[in-house]
This record gives sequence, structure tokens and C-alpha cells, in this order.
Amino acid sequence: QTEPWINGTASDENGVSSVELIVQRDNGDYYGESGWSASETTVEANGTADWSFNTTSEGITADGTYDVTVKVTDEAGNSVEETYPYPGAESSLTEISYTVDSTAPSLSGVTLTDATNDDGTVEDGHTVEVSATVTDATSGVDTVTVDASALGGGNSVELTQDSGDDYSTTITVDGPTVGEGDVD
Repeated sequence: QTEPWINGTASDENGVSSVELIVQRDNGDYYGESGWSASETTVEANGTADWSFNTTSEGITADGTYDVTVKVTDEAGNSVEETYPYPGAESSLTEISYTVDSTAPSLSGVTLTDATNDDGTVEDGHTVEVSATVTDATSGVDTVTVDASALGGGNSVELTQDSGDDYSTTITVDGPTVGEGDVD
């Protein structure tokens, strides 16, 4: 797991004096040097021309959605013009949004079924259906994969979303590396 960073590049012919961030979580609170509060506050990014802000080391670790407003000021005290307007924002602000998701998806109902003749014996050339139910409440499920190398398949075979939270794939057995018994 990598730590979420907010970073960017700023430039100005007079030089960049500061990069400030306003971080607001989905309940409306703002992040500042002393933690979360109802009052809008700013935090300084690390650097100016190439700037960054490590959300985890700064204490922003809870799952959820965060809005981040970036304000860049040059050495002459001028603020950067807004590149992508955000309704109601000051003209010198640009807003972005990101989501922290540190919780692994939930996996249940994993099944491995003999799809050739359902006799429970799998041999070269037979097909096996792998299915599972996968959920992720914060950011959703991007991909679901299975290691099918013991059946002669790839070590990262992607399952297709059937409907809702249900995923499946069919694998053709090709030179399995396991003998009689259960396949885990």
C-alpha cells in the first residue's frame, strides 16, 4: 500500500513564494496543523516549484472523500489564476478531489466448479468455473483476479463482473501441477 500524495508543479517568472492547501473532508471539517476543525484553514505544501503533500504523514488517514483546494502565490504576492473554475471558489483557487481507501475489499462465496461434466474430476482439457462475491464500500471494485497456475492457467486470470458484486471466469485446464485432491 502506498501513501496518498497530493503533488504538482508551479511556476512564475517572479518565482513561487508558497503553495497552500485547503483540505476538507466529506463531513465539512477542514484539516489544519492541529487536526480537524469546522473553520477553514490552510496547510503548507512541501516545496514550491515542485510541491507535494503526504496526506498520511500529515494525519489524514480515514477512509472517505476529501476536497483539496490549491493556492499558489508568487514572490510579488500575486495568486495564480484559476485554471478550472469551481463554482463559488475564489479566482485564485483550483479544486481537486481524492478518496482515501485503506480497507481491503471483502471476498466471500468463492467457488471452484467442474464446468465440463460436474463429476468432480478435473483433467486436461476440462473447464473449471471460478466465482466469487467481492465488495468494497469506499471506492468500489476495480478488478478481481485468481491465480490459476496450479491448473495450467495464468497466475493472474481476471474474473468478469456478472452482476452486482458477483464475478466469475472459466479456465481450461492445461497441464495441471496438482494431483488428486482439493484445489485451493
